Amino acid sequence: MAIYHLHVKTVSRGTGSAKSKADYIAREGKYQSDQKELAYSESGHLPKWAKATPKKYWEAADTYERANGRLCVHVEFALPAELSQEQQVELAKEFCKKLAHTSHGQKLPYSMAIHKGQSNGENNPHCHLIINERINDGIERQPGDWFRRSNSKYPASGGAQKTEELRPKFWLHDTRKLWAEMANQALEKNGHKTTIDHRTLAAQGVEREPQYHLGPAAAAMERKNKAAGKPVTDRGLEYQKQLEIVELEKEISSLERQKEKDDIASGEMKSAKDDFHSRYEQWKANKVSIPVEQKERADVSTSEKEIDTPRPQVNTESSRADFNAKYERWKAEKQAKELAEKQEKQRQIDKQKQEQAKRPKSRGDFSR
Repeated sequence: MAIYHLHVKTVSRGTGSAKSKADYIAREGKYQSDQKELAYSESGHLPKWAKATPKKYWEAADTYERANGRLCVHVEFALPAELSQEQQVELAKEFCKKLAHTSHGQKLPYSMAIHKGQSNGENNPHCHLIINERINDGIERQPGDWFRRSNSKYPASGGAQKTEELRPKFWLHDTRKLWAEMANQALEKNGHKTTIDHRTLAAQGVEREPQYHLGPAAAAMERKNKAAGKPVTDRGLEYQKQLEIVELEKEISSLERQKEKDDIASGEMKSAKDDFHSRYEQWKANKVSIPVEQKERADVSTSEKEIDTPRPQVNTESSRADFNAKYERWKAEKQAKELAEKQEKQRQIDKQKQEQAKRPKSRGDFSR
């Protein structure tokens, strides 16, 4: 029976590694011993220097992305077991390519891999997708330049621009809905009446406890119990819940630390702006003609005159007005961006705290 499972997680320099995530889904590096689990993999929208070897891109992300920057978005989703492996690959590829584009059709670098999920008699085919938020605009850049801050006025002089579309909550909602629609279309196309639904059980009008998708650690725990002849209990599920609580608390802590750093940086930026404004006002007040006493010092050497002579006077009012307008516009845009980022971070922190509060607390909660 087809089940609905789609999980999204952000990987940042403060909480993980893009290279490690890429190795895991592609069963490379320290995970290559489980290569037989891999059914299909591909990467796309990469710059020229990483097309032949996709892992170079994720290594560069770990190396050059700014501190606490988002390295990638990891999407994991269960594939309908009713479909053949070829049908699953076709469906997963189409879905991943849709997610690896912005709403304006801009290309986002990605890597995907399908795992068979057929060990120990289980049938749990699923797909992993990692997407980087740097837009591939076709401009050739070296790895160090690719992950620099972008320059909207002169794109070739800055790094690849980052999209903000993968951050809001409605993107997750739309992604979950899109997967349900595409999976159901594939099931119907291949003669299956089974469907999946991305909505909550309450929204569907179904009165039962929600089912949980066991992760690798919890599933391994249950397999070990079966092999030892122990009765199957909900210990694996409880262990999975505990792991999720620990991960959630780590993410909340990371967001709170980032918010503190942002507040400090904002204060330093304000101080720098005030200092700049003060110096500029002082310069405007002092940019007058050379004082009389300096003109009368005919015996002063040329080098001394050059040292004592103030900055040449700007005698055009239009130049000053243009400078003031540019500075005020830059200041307003910067403040608006900082406010939007703070509000978004606070919403994420509040959301994480609300979800943690809703989770059931167990007597053996080792996360405390």
